[in-house]
This record gives sequence, C-alpha cells and structure tokens, in this order.
Amino acid sequence: MDNLKGKRVLLYARVSTTEQKDKGYSLPQQKDYLMDFCNKHECEVVQYYEEDYTGSHFDRPEFKKLIKLVSQKKEHID
Repeated sequence: MDNLKGKRVLLYARVSTTEQKDKGYSLPQQKDYLMDFCNKHECEVVQYYEEDYTGSHFDRPEFKKLIKLVSQKKEHID
C-alpha cells in the first residue's frame, strides 16, 4: 500500500444497530481508524461521511451524497 501517498479519498463509516455502536464499532472509532490509515499512508481526505443505516440496501442519505460527489466529477477523487 505504498502507492497511496497523495491520493485524494472519500471516507465512509456506517453502523446499522445500537449494539454495533455500543460494542466497539462506533462511528467515532471507525473514523479514528480510517483517519489513522490515511495519515499513515499520506492520503488526502476530501470528505468524510457517516451514518446509522442498514447495509441491506443502498438507499442511505450519506451514501447517496458520496456517490453523487463521485459521479459529478467536480472533485478529483482517487
């Protein structure tokens, strides 16, 4: 993963149940892990998204925002 330096990335964290929030999969913990990874590999975080929605479908507001940003190609995202 040495080739990530300088890459522009979007981050997305999601939990779908209260149990996940309470048992170590909380959004802040996920964000910390993702940010640490990006810092370690010198990636530029363009945007961070998070939400509390089921993963059984893609009808999730923040996920839709992420997809819209990528599809509009207004931002360079690697």
